[in-house]
Amino acid sequence: MAFSYDVPILIVSNDPLTVPDAFVSLARVGLTNVEGYLKGGIDIWEESGEKIETASEVSPQTLNDTREQTHVIDVRSLSEWIGGHIENSHHIPCVELSKRIDELPEGPLVFVCAGGYRSILAASIALKHGRKSVAHLPGGVMAWHGAGLPLTV
Repeated sequence: MAFSYDVPILIVSNDPLTVPDAFVSLARVGLTNVEGYLKGGIDIWEESGEKIETASEVSPQTLNDTREQTHVIDVRSLSEWIGGHIENSHHIPCVELSKRIDELPEGPLVFVCAGGYRSILAASIALKHGRKSVAHLPGGVMAWHGAGLPLTV
């Protein structure tokens, strides 16, 4: 099952006032084929019996404390990666993740990007492909570095 930027998107939100922000966030990672939103939000989705999965959020400190048990997946572009990344993280650009999903290591995964938009998308892709222990780092490597934690080149 591949992820395509051409597939139409339906935003699911309990508050229609958040839809414009969701549209902007999706556009930041190149997802612009938004056809609308689900009136009634997640409650209607649940009532219909559709599947719901969530990716956890981790703080920079929590990620640092659990790195021995967690695989960090950096989904930024190669040029961003070369500029500095979390030590021992795996590099798979977000746009390649669906095609390279089999390269994800077994065990808990934490996705990171520059600011948090691509990492939540990557976490969603991993969940869609059946991965269970999936999280992302809100604020990405900027939050990591801002917390005083080192990046390696």
